[in-house]
Amino acid sequence: MKRLITIFWYSLLVYSLHAQLVPGNTYRIVPVSEQSKSLFVKDASRSANADVQLWTETNVPAQQWTLIVSGTNYIFRNVYTGMYLGLSGTNRGATTRQLAATTSSRWKLEAVDEAAGIYKLKPSFGTSYLAAANPADGNMPALAAKTDTPEQQWIFKEVEAKTEFNTVLREDAMDSFIAAFVTRHGSYRSFGSGGWGNAEMLEVGLDAYETTGLQKYIDLCKTDYQWFSQNVGSNWDHLVWKDEYKWFGHDFNDDVMWEIIAVARMAWLTGEKIYLTAAKRNFDIIYKRAYMPQWGMMRWAEDSGDDNGTNSCIMGPTEVAACYLAMAGAGEEYFEKARDLYAKQRQYLANMQTGQVYDSFVWDPNTGKVARDENGKERRNNWASTYNQGTMLGAAVLLYNHYGTKQYATDADKIMDYTVRNLCNSDGIISVCQVNDGDLCGFKGILMRYVRRYVLDLNRPKYQQWLTNNAFHAYNNRDKRGVTTSAWLTKSKNEDTNSAFSCSCAASAAVNTVLGNVEKDAYAPLPATDFDYQSGLFVVAATDKSPALSIKNNTWVAYDNITFGTTPVQSIALSIGRYPYTGNATVSIYLDKMEGDPLATLDITRDNVESSVVADIPPTVGTHHVYLKFAYSITARTNAFQLKTLQFSTQTSQEFADGIEEIDNKEIANYNWISGKYFDLSGRQVNPGRQKGLYIVNGKKVIR
Repeated sequence: MKRLITIFWYSLLVYSLHAQLVPGNTYRIVPVSEQSKSLFVKDASRSANADVQLWTETNVPAQQWTLIVSGTNYIFRNVYTGMYLGLSGTNRGATTRQLAATTSSRWKLEAVDEAAGIYKLKPSFGTSYLAAANPADGNMPALAAKTDTPEQQWIFKEVEAKTEFNTVLREDAMDSFIAAFVTRHGSYRSFGSGGWGNAEMLEVGLDAYETTGLQKYIDLCKTDYQWFSQNVGSNWDHLVWKDEYKWFGHDFNDDVMWEIIAVARMAWLTGEKIYLTAAKRNFDIIYKRAYMPQWGMMRWAEDSGDDNGTNSCIMGPTEVAACYLAMAGAGEEYFEKARDLYAKQRQYLANMQTGQVYDSFVWDPNTGKVARDENGKERRNNWASTYNQGTMLGAAVLLYNHYGTKQYATDADKIMDYTVRNLCNSDGIISVCQVNDGDLCGFKGILMRYVRRYVLDLNRPKYQQWLTNNAFHAYNNRDKRGVTTSAWLTKSKNEDTNSAFSCSCAASAAVNTVLGNVEKDAYAPLPATDFDYQSGLFVVAATDKSPALSIKNNTWVAYDNITFGTTPVQSIALSIGRYPYTGNATVSIYLDKMEGDPLATLDITRDNVESSVVADIPPTVGTHHVYLKFAYSITARTNAFQLKTLQFSTQTSQEFADGIEEIDNKEIANYNWISGKYFDLSGRQVNPGRQKGLYIVNGKKVIR
């Protein structure tokens, strides 16, 4: 008994000595001698025995440590890597490392100023203490003889652990990029000062709007396009050489095609004809100039390249641009152009046995074959790059969406598999193009964009985590401004983060990460803001502060991979929020494509405010893409209504309305029903107030 009492009082003493540190909480470990630094796993490496360095605080998980208590010892687990703070050895001079096991990662703490969270750190063995002798970025603390200097004192600053890549981090990455690089030119704002890099950064802005529905991003994209038009004009096939803007449309066909893709996407994302007109006009100009009918392929450049040379960097973008033009309403002929160019690229610039996309080659006009140099070697470059893999992947997905031909989906799988096997490290993090300037620094962002389409459109959840891993790793290697270079395998240094084009790749990775489930349960209430694609809509706060979609006339939203299962779905319910104006609206429901007759059309009026609208659809099973298309009877720039959730049911709308389905007796037994009280469908008692919808009353499902 005496021994138990002793243990109790000893445990209480240990707790009181370190009452400021709470097991399970997360901390930054900061040297008192340089409080702008904290312990960071070098390059956010996930490898055991990676160095743990001092680095300027960047507020990332690789600089966060969760406290674990083990008896009288303390263990610090890194939030990002899941490994533990340890040492390279047991003698003085041993430096900090991350270790895979806790057996050699145990520490003692000695309070210096407990109220301020200041302690000394020493390993559970020996008499040495951890010291930050030189706290410059990249240096590692080491064991040293005990002193009373600030070098051996550490502040534990409690932080909220960033355990996953989520919507907050996604927006943070994009907004940090904008704050660092977007410049103002009078009433205009732009991502850059010309070149194809500017077009690609415009696409990152479009990615942000497409995935978040936040108006601030599309507004920025529109003003960037206005700045481009101010400098380049309506035809983009000429040279612009100004101090404030440079454009090489006279030479590089691919430069112009990247801008065409961006503006065609703006047409698709907004429904505004001004963008479709501009993109179509310039596509036709470049197609006429660069298309080589004798080969059925596109010429890369007018001056810089061989007249008979073709590259994947013009073929893939032309295919993608043509698809987006067709999707935005330019006509079926653009899909046909994309299909024919893709077939030629597949034949001559790719190996679809492996999924490798080749870079370029030159035709011999005399033989109709690949030209050879003076040594008889083919004038061909088989180098594979992230942006060529990306654009051909994107073209395959878009063509599959339109034509439904299995070959395109099979090609996309091959391209993706090759990319992960050959252009990434063992953790699946992209390892090529570790540069901060030149053309190569902007390649990765293009790949990330089309991998997102691949995951969603082809229902490939296998690669969702791959996207997230790359985005999260790039986030961990950001600098103190919150931006990361294209070389995101390594920590970005402030002196390297001066290229907007390079840093746009990490922003692209962030906003193209697929958050939430790739497959969505048709029977669970699906927040309207959990969309995969949309055109002309904005995410806003509903009356009850929950997120909702603000609906306008002639807009649409898409939800990929809704799983209905094997029991036929027979109805859909929409939860309607604020309806501020007169007039009636309709919502048309489509499966897989927004073509032909809709499955159902729901009428929305002011009477439906804060209620559910239910309509029958033909019995449906399987997994489908679901589109909602909106129309409003009054032509106005104002919003028609808010959409909060959608949900499918195996019951008909009449069955809901009549409340004829009794709750199963076994299910009723799980709840304590109160006569006359309302419960939601999960059995939780609620007060519906004005909120109309589906409820359980007296053991029956009812709609009110």
